[in-house]
Amino acid sequence: MLNDAMAKPPEPILGVIAPRARPTFAGAFWLACVLALPVFVLLTAGETIWRWLAGG
Repeated sequence: MLNDAMAKPPEPILGVIAPRARPTFAGAFWLACVLALPVFVLLTAGETIWRWLAGG
């Protein structure tokens, strides 16, 4: 069963029909780095508070 997006060809942009963009390793690596930064900050803050409350 085909959905509507697969049934019709893509709309041309400036007269050019290009294939869909595919994720690359560089894009995945960039995304992983961006997501890792706030997680690192939260984990560091959590451990700092944990150690402070434990008195160590």
